[in-house]
Amino acid sequence: MSLVSPPPIRVLCVDDNHDAAESLAMILRLVGFDVVVCFDAPTAFEAATRIPFDVCVSDINMPGVSGYELARQLRADGGGPPLFLIALTARTSDEDRLRSYEAGFDLHLVKPADPLALISTVRTNGERVAAMRTAPPPSTPLQRSLWRHA
Repeated sequence: MSLVSPPPIRVLCVDDNHDAAESLAMILRLVGFDVVVCFDAPTAFEAATRIPFDVCVSDINMPGVSGYELARQLRADGGGPPLFLIALTARTSDEDRLRSYEAGFDLHLVKPADPLALISTVRTNGERVAAMRTAPPPSTPLQRSLWRHA
């Protein structure tokens, strides 16, 4: 039994709607996640280059750079750390979901998301990504691919 608790799961919340972003961050912080809020994709990308986040929850419809482009940018660095990407959006069609997955999102959730389900998803995938960070570096091309796109 370890007496040291694991570090909190690091979550990046991205939404141009300040109230929505801050409300989501508040919910995630209440359960112990370490949350950084950004209100646009360029600021979020810059934060992700400085902080190894475990999970990113991003809106899609943002002025300037969309959530789709943010996901592509976060996935573009093939050697980057693993990150679980969640699209949290009002876009509901099958085509929207396909675009999310093609851009690099791992999960497409429709607003308003069930807070308990979102917390569970962030916890489960955040713990998995955090564990991957402490594991030995991947040695085969397949392992590297899986590690990058946790």
